[in-house]
Amino acid sequence: MRILIQKVESASIFINKQKISQIDSGLLIFVGIDEQDDKSDIDTAVSLITQNRLIPDENGKFCFSLKDKNQPLLVIPQFTLCAQFSGKKPNFLKAKKPALAIKIFDNLVSSLISQKTTVVTGKFGAYMKVHCINDGPVNFYFDTKL
Repeated sequence: MRILIQKVESASIFINKQKISQIDSGLLIFVGIDEQDDKSDIDTAVSLITQNRLIPDENGKFCFSLKDKNQPLLVIPQFTLCAQFSGKKPNFLKAKKPALAIKIFDNLVSSLISQKTTVVTGKFGAYMKVHCINDGPVNFYFDTKL
């Protein structure tokens, strides 16, 4: 599972010009689900997202995790994170098939919610417009296989 986390002042998702999700100060999380991802990757992802010190203090030092500072999450499925390049064109052969990937995505979201974290999402398989104000900018990338 490939995860891109952005600290944001605000973020929202639009589908067909309709806002479907929004957070204020929090974390915007893009999730790419690889063909080999399973329950263990969900557990690893939840641990990475909730226990790592991704939230800075007033001096900009990364001292707080979601366990310390409960900030909202906007979680978006993003199969293009699984892209591989052969030549100049991306292929998505390593991305899990949608029917299976949606189950993993939904389980990831449920697991994050079970951590007492406020979670809103994008819509799996939809064309979305993501509006965000990146704070910092602060971005982190994780791969559960590494």
